[in-house]
Order: sequence, then structure tokens, then C-alpha cells
Amino acid sequence: MTTDSKQLYDLFLHTLHQDQNLRMQAELHLKQALHQPGFMSSLLQLISNVEADLAVRQAATVYFKNRLKYWDDKNEQTGQPEISEDDKVFIKMHFLSTLVASPSVVQTQLISSLRSILRHDFPEKWVNFVPDVVSLLQSEQLASIKAGIMVSEKIACWRAYDADSPNEKINAMIAPDLLRLAKNIISNMDGIPDSVFLMRTLFKGYFKSIQFVFPVCLQDSGMLNAWIEIFIKAFQLPLPANLIDLDGNEASENIYWKMKKWACHCMNRLFTRYGNPSNQSVRVNVSDEFAATYSKTVAKVVLEVYLQALKGYDQDKKNGYLTTKIRELICDYLCSATALKSTWKIIQANFEFILTRFILPELCYSKEDDELWNEDPYEYIHKKFDPLDDASASTCSVMNLLIDLVTIRKKHTLFPTLTFINSVLNHYLESNEKDPRSKDGALCMVGSIAHVLLAKKSQVRNQMEHFLMMHVQPELSSQFPFLRARACWVIENFSGVNFTNESNALSLFQGIANCLQDKELPVKVRAASAISGLLQVEQVQHSMKQFIPQLMEILLKLTNESDMEATSSVMEKIVDLFPEQVIPFSLQLCCQLRDTFMRQMNEYTAAEEEGEDGFTDGPSEK
Repeated sequence: MTTDSKQLYDLFLHTLHQDQNLRMQAELHLKQALHQPGFMSSLLQLISNVEADLAVRQAATVYFKNRLKYWDDKNEQTGQPEISEDDKVFIKMHFLSTLVASPSVVQTQLISSLRSILRHDFPEKWVNFVPDVVSLLQSEQLASIKAGIMVSEKIACWRAYDADSPNEKINAMIAPDLLRLAKNIISNMDGIPDSVFLMRTLFKGYFKSIQFVFPVCLQDSGMLNAWIEIFIKAFQLPLPANLIDLDGNEASENIYWKMKKWACHCMNRLFTRYGNPSNQSVRVNVSDEFAATYSKTVAKVVLEVYLQALKGYDQDKKNGYLTTKIRELICDYLCSATALKSTWKIIQANFEFILTRFILPELCYSKEDDELWNEDPYEYIHKKFDPLDDASASTCSVMNLLIDLVTIRKKHTLFPTLTFINSVLNHYLESNEKDPRSKDGALCMVGSIAHVLLAKKSQVRNQMEHFLMMHVQPELSSQFPFLRARACWVIENFSGVNFTNESNALSLFQGIANCLQDKELPVKVRAASAISGLLQVEQVQHSMKQFIPQLMEILLKLTNESDMEATSSVMEKIVDLFPEQVIPFSLQLCCQLRDTFMRQMNEYTAAEEEGEDGFTDGPSEK
């Protein structure tokens, strides 16, 4: 090392020192040096130095990445560029070679910093970038190939939403090499180091290339069919023996399952955006003929693969295991397939299995639900009640599939579905050995399609009051907390029931009022939402007046406990319906409204600060 590089090395080494004074001095020296011309070039040289301590290289890489965010900025005091032009030229000249020579932990930081350069200098000020990437992809050295694949994925993010961007030309340059590499790797997974990581990265790049616009070169039938074959092969790839016992979060975070998940993302996107004839409004530069052909050929093949996987999961939860996210993606695919004649025939032939062996089990209260409820009820509330949360999204996907089945294919599915639900609920009533989780799943099913059952032309509309009193009302006082919560949720969904017996409505209201004072927080939150639905029932409104002071105290306390906006919406309705009764709570309500507004503004501001940089990351999962 030269004297300058040795000094820089020592500074970063000292930033890792246990002595706080030494760390602070090193950080101060770095802050003073970062605006000097040549600093960023020296920093990249340090990162690429294979003789340097790995921890030092990692620290330097993080510093480098953070400085690159100011690539095109000028110093507010001096007016000079934050990063000199000479440094920029050096970085662009040596970035790829540094990436090739770096270990994985350094590559991860380096590759994430690349977007800062691409955002400002690509393609006009970095004209040799794509040709250099192609050279990496065509190399015989695995390190170069790996770097080329990683960079290609970042290129795919660049202006992926813009049909007029240069992406079409770029894709045409790199797509053949990416396909060639994908074929080679998927055929030799055990013989190529990092093969699973490479396939995962290839799939992420492919997805981002087609997320909004389908490049013409990728529409070629030969290339498309080859990729579909690769996706299916990766999805069906047997897990190594040491991974078979993984489930839950451990499986979701494993690289093998991430690879399979991204294969599903790609197959789903191809079908739902480009291969579905009914999605004409969102297809960019894709013909109707392509969509029609795809839906009658490839879409059916993938559907059969998915159904086979679901049956394997049903038969053997261990060896046929599918992660929650993959089951969600399969659900999304089935939703789209339900609407098309060509794919509906396959679903229709498997409808009983889908309904009884997939939808019901997926909607039942699970072991994981129970663990989270007991360990952290606050987290349970936010995971299960927030529609944007991954855990909630998975359940919503299954619900949406059920809804699509009984609405789009109502003639074939509604009454078989109701017959099955009734059989589960009646068995629960009659059996000595009751399965509360299966009842929870059945109630979840019926609550999901409440709007269908309460429709004006519904043949069962008039039977729903009796249904609520027979199968739901008793669970408001169930020994199982999750069934009490489920009963509240079902009543909320059936708030449009026309009660012919006033005592029935009052009985439900009293049961929910009791649940509002339940010792279990998730039950109380569900009860608060259910109260909102019952407010429109005239008989309930009359009885509620005397309960308003107590109810407002409970709701205000519950809002502070759970931080859920559902309680705020209930209070809004109460204020609208009972203005005189809530006057004593005016100050508390105003404070609550202020806190809710400030929280929403902070969330909005945080989202805005992420900024728009011309990149799109697609699904947020890794």
C-alpha cells in the first residue's frame, strides 16, 4: 500500500476500534477528507484490495455507498461537486472490476450503490457500461459471470416502467446471454457454486424487465418457452435434505425458497399482465394474439404445475411444503385463471380439492397464529388486521380466490360452497370432539362472501339472520378467544342483515359489548369494528344511547392500546349518531384525531423521502 492508502486503511480500521475516542477521531478525519479530490477513488481502491482486512473493506464499502448518494450534488458551502469529475471517471472505470474481485458481503453493498451512478450518468455518460456487462456475462470465469448477473438485475430496474426508455435495446443486448446462463445453471445446480443465488438473481432481473413493459426480444416464442421451462424446473426443484425440515420464517428466508418465489413471480406476471386477454388496458406493446395464445397454452401448463404442487402440499406438509408467500402467489394465479374459459375448465375439474383441501385449511386459525397471539397480541393485531402486511396479504389472497370463485363462476360454485360450509359447521354442532380451528375457517369462508349472500337477488339472504344466531352468536362467549374474535368479524361483515326479530339484533349487540371488555386485546379490537357495523341497525341504536359514555371510554382506551384506526372510524360514527352523548369526550376526541393525523402525515412523509429515482424494485421481498 502507498502512504495515502495506508492512512485511509488505518482510519477505517480505527472506526471499528473499541476505544470510543479513537473511533471519533477516525470519523472526524474521514469527514475532513471526503471532499478532497481523489478521496472516492482511493476508497474504491481500498475496497478492491484483496489483502485488506474484510471488516475494513466492508466499512469502506458502506461509506462509499453512502457517499455515492451525492453523486450529482454540490456542496452547499463551496459550490463544488460533492464528488469530483476525476473521481467519477475513475469509479465508472473500475466499479465492475472491483465488484468482480469482491467477496459476497462486499458485493451486496456495492451493487446497491450502483443505482446512484446509473440514475445520473446512464446511459449518456457511461456509454461503455452495457458492453462491459456483456463481456462479464460472456466470461468463462464464475466471478465475472456472477458480477454480470448481479449488475444485469440492477439494469432491469432502471426506467423499467417507461416504454420509451432505451431498455428495449439494452435487453436485446443482454437477454441472449442471460438465457444461456440460466439454462446452464439450472441444468447443473449442484456443480456450480452459488447456483441458487444466481438463479434467484436472474429471476429477479427477468421480473423487473417485464414488470411494466414486455420487451419485444423476450416475446420471441423460443425465448419465452425456454424461460417458462426454466421457471417450472426451478419451482419443482427438490430441496436439499438439510432444508426439508425448514418451515415458517426459516423457510421464507432461505435462498432456495426465494429462488422458487421469484420463479412464481415471473410466471404470474407473464400471465396476469400479458397472457390474459381480458387485461387489454394494461398490456404495453403486446398483441391480443399473443395473449390469446398464451392463455390457451402456457397458462394452462403453469396452472397444472401449481395444482400439482398444492396437492403435494396437502398430502405431505413436510416433503411437499410450500411457503406462505408461494401459496399466496399460487392463489393469485388461480384468481386470474378462474375468469378465463381455457383455464377455468382445469379449475372446475379440481374445484372440490381447491375448496376443501386448500381454501378451508388456509383460512383456519393456525399454530403460528396461536403462537403470535400469545407471545405478542399487539403484533398479532397489526399483522392480521393490516391489509398491507404480508401475513394479512396471504389470507386476503385466499379470500379473494373464494370470492372470485363464487362470483365469477357462481352457477357452478356458490351452492357447493355453502353446502360444504354448512357440513363443517353442523359437524361442529353435533360432534362431541369439536375442532374449533375448522369452525374458524368455515366462519372465515362465509364471512368472506357475506356481500354475495346478502345481495338483493340472493336466494339465501333471508336465511342469514338464522345462520348468525345458530352458528355465530354462541361463539361470542366461546372458550376459545380466536373464535370470539372471529364471531365479531363475521357479524361485522353481515351488518347488512335485515333483522326480523329485534331480540336477535340486541343479543348480538350485547355479545359484542361484552367482547369489548374481553381480557384478550385482539378480541376487543375485532369487537370495536363489529360495533361499527351494528350502528346502522335501528334497534341497536336505541339501546346504545345509555351505553355511549362507557363505550367511548372503552374505545379511547383501546385506541391507545392498539394504535388501530378501526377504533377511530367507530368513534366517528358514534359522534355522528349521538352528538349530545359524546360532548363530555370532545377534548379527548380532538386529541385522538390530532394524534391519528400526525401519525398518518409522518408515514406519508417517510414514504415521500424515499424519493423517485427512476428505478423500480418490484415486490419488496428479497
